[in-house]
Amino acid sequence: MMKIRGVFRRAVWVVFLVCCLPLSSWGGETEKKVTFDEIIVEGEKDAEFYQKKKLQPNTESTVGQKGIKLFGGSSQTDPLKTLQLLPSVNEHSADAFGLAKPQSIKIRGKNSYYMGRTIDGLPITGEPAFSSSSGGSDLIDMENMESISLYSGGIPADRGLGFSNAGGVVDMTMLRPAEEFTTKIRQSVGSYDFTRTFIRLDSGKLPWGSKLFSSFSYTSADKWRGEGNQRRLNGELGLTQKLSDRGRLELFGVWHDTEGHDYRPLNYTQAKQLSDFYRYDYSKTLTGTAAKDVYYYDFNRSDFTDKAVFGKVEFAIGRYGLLSFKPYYWREDGYKLSGSGKLLGAPGITNWRIEHETYGGVFKYDLTYGRNNLAFGYWYQESEAPPPPTAQKAYRVEPDGALTFAGWSLLAKHSRHKFNSPFINLQSHIGPLFLSGGVRYLQYREASFKYYDGSTVPDVSYDDAFDYNPSVFPDMVANGRTFREWLPSLGVSYAFRDDITLRANYGRGYARHNWGSVASTYSANRAKFLAAGITLQDLWEELQPEISDHFDLGMRYRRGAWYVEPTVFYGIYTHKQANIYDSALNVTYHQSTQEAHSYGAELSVGGTPLENFDVFFSTSYNRFTFDKDVRTAAGKLIRAKGNQVQDCPKWSAKLGATYRFWDMAVSPVVRYSGSRYGDMNNTQHIPSHVVADLTLAYEKVSIRHIREFTTGISLTNLFDKKYIGMISGSEFAFDGSPGYYQGSPTTFVLSLSGKF
Repeated sequence: MMKIRGVFRRAVWVVFLVCCLPLSSWGGETEKKVTFDEIIVEGEKDAEFYQKKKLQPNTESTVGQKGIKLFGGSSQTDPLKTLQLLPSVNEHSADAFGLAKPQSIKIRGKNSYYMGRTIDGLPITGEPAFSSSSGGSDLIDMENMESISLYSGGIPADRGLGFSNAGGVVDMTMLRPAEEFTTKIRQSVGSYDFTRTFIRLDSGKLPWGSKLFSSFSYTSADKWRGEGNQRRLNGELGLTQKLSDRGRLELFGVWHDTEGHDYRPLNYTQAKQLSDFYRYDYSKTLTGTAAKDVYYYDFNRSDFTDKAVFGKVEFAIGRYGLLSFKPYYWREDGYKLSGSGKLLGAPGITNWRIEHETYGGVFKYDLTYGRNNLAFGYWYQESEAPPPPTAQKAYRVEPDGALTFAGWSLLAKHSRHKFNSPFINLQSHIGPLFLSGGVRYLQYREASFKYYDGSTVPDVSYDDAFDYNPSVFPDMVANGRTFREWLPSLGVSYAFRDDITLRANYGRGYARHNWGSVASTYSANRAKFLAAGITLQDLWEELQPEISDHFDLGMRYRRGAWYVEPTVFYGIYTHKQANIYDSALNVTYHQSTQEAHSYGAELSVGGTPLENFDVFFSTSYNRFTFDKDVRTAAGKLIRAKGNQVQDCPKWSAKLGATYRFWDMAVSPVVRYSGSRYGDMNNTQHIPSHVVADLTLAYEKVSIRHIREFTTGISLTNLFDKKYIGMISGSEFAFDGSPGYYQGSPTTFVLSLSGKF
């Protein structure tokens, strides 16, 4: 392992030298003055599907506004749905609208725990594993997005900021205020009392140079199985302002409120009898028996309010430089209720109160000369816990359905997570050769934690709890550590002809370690760990950020109206995370001492075989396994080597098409997912499935006072296929108990929209 790390340290210097070499060509290029536009490498737009890149060496795909509208789902709140037709992407949610939490996306077998989500390059939507169960995962209305990009494999050094990027990065670009006064209205209704109203007003360019937009949306739907519903309120503001001939300001604000009832997952035995348990969910009525009533639907729900502000100030420096600062602030307040058959020794309800904030900023200097760009900058972020959880209360269910306080199941004080990360990146275009290289230095200071005995603390707020002087559990003190890592990236592409480009890309990624799982598991099983002489610090010290090295080799072929893009990839993972069952303790807990590798191939094909008829096809093969068996802290050996990662089909394929006639468009989509395993032991087999969707749309430009008018019907799961969609848990679960979520049945939505 030390030898491998030495090789990659030297790779950092190689990348640095590669970055410097093209500088010698700068003097011969035609001068190009700095503008205030983002530096975007040239791409080619497809009419309906994904924008295909021409020169970038990375594995990168972008969907524009037309694609967002077509693939973004009926609710237009879940950006992950827009990526579902890309190869090696498996996206699922508990409902057809993308409103329910949690949501699931896997990219090359890596789940959202490892994935970065950014808005204009800023990690605003929260820590990835945590935000999927809270309110921050769908912060922005998709009608307010210009585009959504997915980076798979290696990430450029100046991208993928946040807690994790080893599983790829989804970057959402905000739709800036329009040049002219505009009103957009969209109204949708559908199955299960679905309704969505969206309104956006753009001021146009005002006399003093400002441009503004404001938007409001309300979305709600009943659960398709069981009792309960989902509701989402969202308000957004945007401002752009020219400060001078050499400066510009952008500012955005979001207020976001969500609440909803959970869907109850199946166990594996129930999943094998899907027809019998297809509508299985939390109970609709109370029985008076606590062991049953903890699974009452209204005791399993969440409610969150999010507020975020972010923006950018930039100034031209000299003729070729551009200095920018992008600050951001995000705060979330809310709670999550969940029932448990055993909580402080008896059936109960956990009330997880969540209040945390994240703030930071990115300083960046771009030097652009001719067809070369050198960017170097610095990212800083502080983030409050949770995660890990810091405050959880336990309640008992009385025979009349009332909840009575039973004690604090978890109470902790914490410091902050802190990131310091300078970076440098170069892009240089020399004839048919395109080079991209950079390096980022990551310094991450993890939070430290002290857990307290809350047995003497009454039912008060988190801040007031410490007025009762609870004592510290001496075995539940975890000291924060500082981790440092070099993250190099290197890419090259060469255009042999106008229609053929070969590309190669390497990048190192990282993912934060799962301290939240360790803290919660230790707290719930403290007596067992103490009996074995194991403290929280013992488990904590076994955790390290996962490091991944990604290698991609691909080709882009474009002839006339057709394109073909094959890619092969290989990944190496060190400090791989594993959630294992230790039979000696009868406890499942977390470690990050493993190693793994993945390899596979992807293919995207698209074109226009007939006039007004576009098609898109993608397929992928993915093999992702551990390299060695797993040994528990108590010495038990678990056979893991060679097993396929949980919830990762080896084969998947997607086919989409759009046929336009007159002002109509018909867009069918078919998605195939190969068989999967629900556990890392590869004993819980889930069969393959095929799901078809259909969208019908009518679009007319200029009808009286309406600039654009659109109406359409979308049908998901057209043939009412019964299948297992999302699998809860994670790719590192051994001998665990994953939850299986039924795919939603046939669902229709009718939409009307107008632009005035």
